[in-house]
Amino acid sequence: MKYKLSICMMVKNEELHLKRCLDSIKEVVKRDDVELIIVDTGSIDDTRAIAEQYTNKVYFKEWFHDFSGMRNVTLSYATGEWIFIIDADETVENIEVFNDFLDNKINESIKTYFVREKNYVNIKNLDAYSMIITPRFFYNDGSFKYEGTVHNQPIYKQPVAYLDIILGHYGYIVLDKKIMDEKFNRTTQLLIKELKKKPDDMYYLFQLATSYNMHGDTEDSYEISKKAYELIMKCTKKQQIEGFAIFSVHLSNCLVLKKYNEVLDVSEKSIKLREDYIDGYFYLLFSYEKLGNLDIAKKYAEIFIDLVKRFDTLPISKDDSIAIYRTDRATVNKIKFFLVKYYINRNEHRNALKYLNENKIDSKNINVFIDIYIETNQYNKLKDLYYKIEDLDLKLILFEKIEEKIDNYKPNKKKQIRSLFTDINEDYSQFCRFSVDININTEDKLIIANKIFANMKKNTTNLYYAEVMSFICENMTLNLSFFNKFNRSTTFYYLNYFYNNKYSEVYLKVFDWIKNIDANQPSFKNEVALKNLLEGIILRMASEYKNTGIETAISSNVFVFDKYIQVGLSVINKLYITKGMSLKYEYIADVESKFLILMNLYYENLNNANTTAALKYYKLAAEAYPELADFLATFLKKEFIN
Repeated sequence: MKYKLSICMMVKNEELHLKRCLDSIKEVVKRDDVELIIVDTGSIDDTRAIAEQYTNKVYFKEWFHDFSGMRNVTLSYATGEWIFIIDADETVENIEVFNDFLDNKINESIKTYFVREKNYVNIKNLDAYSMIITPRFFYNDGSFKYEGTVHNQPIYKQPVAYLDIILGHYGYIVLDKKIMDEKFNRTTQLLIKELKKKPDDMYYLFQLATSYNMHGDTEDSYEISKKAYELIMKCTKKQQIEGFAIFSVHLSNCLVLKKYNEVLDVSEKSIKLREDYIDGYFYLLFSYEKLGNLDIAKKYAEIFIDLVKRFDTLPISKDDSIAIYRTDRATVNKIKFFLVKYYINRNEHRNALKYLNENKIDSKNINVFIDIYIETNQYNKLKDLYYKIEDLDLKLILFEKIEEKIDNYKPNKKKQIRSLFTDINEDYSQFCRFSVDININTEDKLIIANKIFANMKKNTTNLYYAEVMSFICENMTLNLSFFNKFNRSTTFYYLNYFYNNKYSEVYLKVFDWIKNIDANQPSFKNEVALKNLLEGIILRMASEYKNTGIETAISSNVFVFDKYIQVGLSVINKLYITKGMSLKYEYIADVESKFLILMNLYYENLNNANTTAALKYYKLAAEAYPELADFLATFLKKEFIN
């Protein structure tokens, strides 16, 4: 049977990538009119075993240091009407388009089909990539072949056409440095060998500069790309366009090395040669921004965005000699965000929104949406924003950021904004109803507040929960069970909120309550909660002393510190086996635990009349938790006097 398509691959030590590649095309490989041919060139890993799971046409040919020659070996096995080339570190991202192409009658007048390829550089961010078109489907008339010892080039025939098939290329992602280094060394050795024969060959200079660039050797790459650039600038305009890729690698090197003035010079020349060279405008805007000329940067940013929108209509989108590095989603979003900030700083909020609305809402830009809508009194847009968000965590961020924004606003403006969210199905709506309804009596309001508090996730910190907690603390009898659902940092957050926002109504009430509470607590949870409250209040007083120098902040409250030590030692003796801790305390990373263990050792030695050792542990305790050193010194002075 003659196949419609032969998929041809050459592989060596590709176990990291091969399964991903073959999984991406297995729906096509299953077809009766498609054959998969894999030629192994000497793998010593599981490459061959993986390949044999997908096809029975796996062959061996020993590597003979010629990429094109080896590629042509794979072609010699092809019996299909058409040939498709894919490498092990690539995938087909839209296999349904591939299948549609095979299902439809192929235009017999076309001899070569191009596809698009995304070159990824970070496996954790597939929104960042460069893009190039590449010929991959070739009519198999028996004469098709590759040429070039290093970077094999297909000698394809006209006419050509373009498909919407997208390949993903993962070869630039460093998953195994040893394999990457082997590939780098193999390629550069062949290139250097060729350059010894032809030192001014711009193609080989470009490929060597690119290899060094991708390997992270930017200084070496720059020296080579600069030589290639200087050579091409002596050529005719036609030759400069044909070798345009040299501009690309040289600009990349200049940018990484922060040679911004050189970037401007090369970029200006590049866009004079090709007005549709999108990356050139990126380099211009980026360099002008770095040099502080934001107005010119803005001009090029808007040209860049316009070209991106029209990319498919530009001649460069059909040029396989030039890789486009700056049209990926991540870069385009960054440029739009630059324009957003530019216009916000000039109070041109409508222009800012034009670009902001083109970006996906995320945790990085949600603040900007909120700022613009509130600054321009478009409060209803905040609710529209809520309905656009599907991610639950992002909705919570929206509510928190709104509250941060309006924290210092007048009550009427707060009420106006919160009223928007009283009818949504979220915990935040309970808070909004709680804060908006001024006619509700205190008793009923406490019922709502306690319901909100009961539904509050453990250790959640945000402004609207802080407001609810303030109301509860202000209007109810305090008890430790209210605080025992919080860890240490959460306790500190709410104490600081009380201090900064509700000092006389709540903070002083909590402080007076803590001063008079019994240090002996039957519940360990309550004991830990009391320790955290005492520590938070002592840190607040220590900070006041540091800021004001008023000694009474320390001396008048030593008894609170005494209570903290009592409770803290009780807790630490329940958490740790403190016997023998003199040998192990230095391995404890937590500052407070280390401090309390050292204080335990202080008392242990003091009780055994070992004053020298006791003082040693006292000094170590002060060093472990310097924020408490002033309290500790006053505390011990009074203790020795007594």
